[in-house]
Amino acid sequence: TRLQAIQSTVDRYANAGPLETIAEDEEFSVAKSKASIAKPSRRKQVESIQLKVNVKIGAVEIEFATDIRPLSIVKLQGAAAGLILKSSYTQVDCTIASIKVEDLNPVTVHKEV
Repeated sequence: TRLQAIQSTVDRYANAGPLETIAEDEEFSVAKSKASIAKPSRRKQVESIQLKVNVKIGAVEIEFATDIRPLSIVKLQGAAAGLILKSSYTQVDCTIASIKVEDLNPVTVHKEV
């Protein structure tokens, strides 16, 4: 066939010549040489906390009543709050373990609200 005739007359390995370099390798070597240049390190100024408050409350009970009879009780247990104040932002964290509201009316069917 004609293809075999062409291949037999051409010495593919001898005529290959020098191979071109791949662009990725050049970019990598340039980036690597830039990375090796030592720059004086700047000290980062860490932002300081202006105010930090942490509060923990075991339990609080608030009772609502009239002159005649008690109406309800609100029970708050396991409350915690935190405040962090910096020049760039203010962070407030609050958690409550449980809130319980009880109706103290004696004729009420459902005592817990």
